[in-house]
Parts: sequence; structure tokens; C-alpha cells
Amino acid sequence: MKKSKLFTALLAVLLASAVFAQPMQAAELSTITVNGTGSVSLAPDIATVSLGVSTQHEQPQYALEENNVLTATIIETLLDLGVDEDDIRTEHFWIDAMFDFDWTTITGYRVTNSISVTIRDIDQVSDILGAAVAAGANVSHGISFGTSDSTQAHEQALVLAIQDALRKANILAGALDAEILGRINVTEIGGMHAPTAWRSTGGFASEMMDAMAFSSVPIEAGSLTVTANVQIVFSVTP
Repeated sequence: MKKSKLFTALLAVLLASAVFAQPMQAAELSTITVNGTGSVSLAPDIATVSLGVSTQHEQPQYALEENNVLTATIIETLLDLGVDEDDIRTEHFWIDAMFDFDWTTITGYRVTNSISVTIRDIDQVSDILGAAVAAGANVSHGISFGTSDSTQAHEQALVLAIQDALRKANILAGALDAEILGRINVTEIGGMHAPTAWRSTGGFASEMMDAMAFSSVPIEAGSLTVTANVQIVFSVTP
């Protein structure tokens, strides 16, 4: 009999605990979720140029031989201007047949060798482009600007993103007549953004590249933007 009464008492306590726990759990689950964005501008300190040589001949081996000589001359010119050998790499190489107007007869062959050049001194970009054209470059696929280290800018952008999220959370909480109790979770969305600004040349024709060889190439690096995004979950009063 005593055991039965004890069991009944314990069951009553457990049921009462469950009843009172429900509103507390509901209060703990009252949250708002906001996204924040922060951006920081910085000046680029590296440039990557895509340039090369396109040669044509009735016989493919002659087009290739001429192309090899011109490409080697361009690379040697870049090295003489201080570009590191590790910053020069082959980007594209192809040989294609050229046809007559009716696409029935092969009239010759075109060999194209394109290289990617990383320039670590922005002030040298104009001189390097002009020298490469003078050495025989007649193809370009564009230039991009970047930064060797955006860590500090990214950290600053993260701080701004968190501040933006806090501002939004306070606005939402105020509109709901709620009070922010704390942060449940903070997540960076998308990871670190490595900035790159691209300037496309659209692929220079030979005549345009020849014109560039006789003048300084005007280059504007502009600025880059590092962006960070965060998502924060806040607990609030119901």
C-alpha cells in the first residue's frame, strides 16, 4: 500500500513538471534570425594579364615554328622586365584549320598560344603590355585585378556584417515588443570572398595590338570590394 501511494505521488510530480516545463521550453524557442552584410574597399596590388600570339600559314608546321619564336620572345621580354618565371604559365594552345568561304577547302592553319602573366607591381602593367605587343603579342583575352592578401579587409567586413545584423535584430525585436536575451548561433555565409576586378579586352585584333605597341596602354586598376555575410539567431522574450 505504501509503495502504491509513493508511486502515485512520484507520477503526480512528474506530470506537474511536464506541464510547467512546456511554457519554459516555448520561451526558450522564441527566436529571430537575421542576416547581416558588411563591405570594405581596398586597392588592388596584383594584375593578371592574358595575352599571346596567333600565327597563320598554309602549312601547320610553319605556323607553329613562327608562333614558337614569337612566344619565346615575349616570355624573354617579360623576364627582362622583372616578371618572375613562376608568374608566367601557358593558358591555352590550339591549332585549327582555316577554310574558304564555302567551308569546303582548307586554305591554311592557325596556331594560337596564350599565356597568363601575373604582374605584382601595378605600376608596371602599362609598360609590360606595351613591351609584350612590341615583342609580337597580337591576342589578348583581358586583364583582371586582385589582391595578394585580403585577410584584414575581410575581418573588417565581418565586424560590419555583425553590426548590421545586430541593428536589424534590434529593429525586429522593437517592432515585436520583445527583448533580445542573447545569441544562439552565429554563422558566416559563403566564407571568405576573394576580390577580383575583371577588365575584358574582348580579344584584340592584330591591328589593335599593333597600335598599342606604339603607345602607352592606359590602365585603371580601380578598387576592389571585400564582402562578408553572417546569419545570427537571437533568443528573445515571447
